[in-house]
Amino acid sequence: MRVVVVGGGAAGVVAARTAREHGADVVLISADEHIAYSPCAIPFVISGEIERPEDILMRDPTHYERLGIDVRLGVRVEEVDPEEKVVTTEDGDTVEYDSMVLATGGEPLVPPIEGSELDGVFTVRRFSDIEPLLRAVQESERAVIVGAGPIGVEMAYALHERGLEVTLVEMLDRVLPQFLDDDVAAIVQERMEKEGVRVLLGSPVEAIEGDDRVEAVVVNGEEIEADLVVMAAGVRPVTDLFESIGASVLPFGVEVDPALRVKREDGGVFDDIYAAGDCVADWCPITGERVPSQLGTVAVRQGKIAGKNAAGGPRATWMGTLNTAVIRVFDLEAAGAGLTQTRAEELGLEVVSATVETTTRARYYPGGEPIAVKLIADADTHRIVGVQSVGGERVRERVDGVALAIRLAAKVEDLLSWDYSYSPPVARVIEPIYEAAELLREELHS
Repeated sequence: MRVVVVGGGAAGVVAARTAREHGADVVLISADEHIAYSPCAIPFVISGEIERPEDILMRDPTHYERLGIDVRLGVRVEEVDPEEKVVTTEDGDTVEYDSMVLATGGEPLVPPIEGSELDGVFTVRRFSDIEPLLRAVQESERAVIVGAGPIGVEMAYALHERGLEVTLVEMLDRVLPQFLDDDVAAIVQERMEKEGVRVLLGSPVEAIEGDDRVEAVVVNGEEIEADLVVMAAGVRPVTDLFESIGASVLPFGVEVDPALRVKREDGGVFDDIYAAGDCVADWCPITGERVPSQLGTVAVRQGKIAGKNAAGGPRATWMGTLNTAVIRVFDLEAAGAGLTQTRAEELGLEVVSATVETTTRARYYPGGEPIAVKLIADADTHRIVGVQSVGGERVRERVDGVALAIRLAAKVEDLLSWDYSYSPPVARVIEPIYEAAELLREELHS
C-alpha cells in the first residue's frame, strides 16, 4: 500500500511516520523547504531564549528517509485526482496513491489593512520568517503587534525582551479571547502593562503608514510610531486542494468524520482521503459545534490517527477538541479548556461561573505564587464546561486535570469528591480547584 502525505508540518510528518510504522510505502510532499519544525517556538527564538533558529528543527529530511519515507520538499501539489488516485505536482510529476493524508495546514490571516504590504510588516508562521524578523528587530526601536491571541501575546513579550517599545492592539475586548474571559484575561493584561507593554483593546487597526517601509500604525485615529509590525490576527486553513476535489469545506476548514476521512459536498466521504492538522474544521465535544483549532497537540494526535487509518492499521477515531491551551508571558502562565463563559452565553447556554484567587503553595512556605482559577458549569445539569487559570506556576497541570473532567462529563459535585495531593512545598491543603468548585456549587444553589 502506498500512502501519499501532503504537508510537512506536525500533522503531516507524524502521519507519514505513523503510516510507515504500519507497513505502508510513504511519499511525503511539502511546499515548504523545511520539515518537522515547531512554529510554536518561533517567539522564543525571537526573544533570544532559544539561541539558534536551527534548534527548533526537530528532525532533518534524512531521518525520515532512513525510515524509508520518500521525502520531497519545496514541491507544491497542484492537483489531486480522486478517481484515478493520482496527485500531480507543480513540475508535472505524478504520484499514484492507495490512500492519502492531506495536512495542508494554515497560513497567517492578514486583514485587508491599508499598508499591510509595506516592508517591515511580518507574520510568524514559517521557519523562513525567522531570519528576516531577527534582522528587523536589530534595527528597530518600536513595534506594534496586531492581534492579542497566543502568538500576539508571546510576540509582544519576545520583542519587549529584545528591548523594543511594544504596543499590542486587539479588536476584541480582552487579551487571549480564545480561552480567557475578561476577568481572568485582565490579570494577564495587568502583568503586561506593568512590564511596559501598551495594550489597546477594542481597537481595530485602521491603516499602516509609510513610504516604502513601516513608519506608523493608525489605531482609533492615533498614529503610533513603529519600525516593525507583526500580524498575529489568526490563521486561515489552506483548503484549495479540498475545494478542488469537491470536499465539504467550512469556514474553519475541511469537514471530516471521526476517522478523519474527508467529507464530500454531497454528504458522503472519501474512503481513501484523510485530513489532519490546521486545515481541519474540528468540533467541540461539549456542544458539537465546529471550531477552529490551530494547536500543535491537536495536529500531532490527528496525524497519528490519520496515518494509522490511511495505512489500514487498527481503526482509530478522533473525538473532537476542548482546545486546551497554555502560554507563558513574562512570569505568568495562562491556560484554558472548554467553553469560555463568553462563548457559552453566545451559544445561548445558561451557565454559572466562580473564580478564586489564592496561592499555589502553603501560605507559610516560601516561593508560593498567586493563582486564579475559574470554573464554568451548566446551570441546569451542573456539568463542568470550561476552566481557566492564570498564575505563577502549576497552571497547566490544573487546567489539564479539569479538561479530563470535562471530557468525562463530570459535574461540579464530582470535583468536590475527588482526591487532591498536598505537601507545603508544592500545594495548599485546600486545592484551588476544590475552592473554585465549592464556590461554584454555592452559586448554582443560590
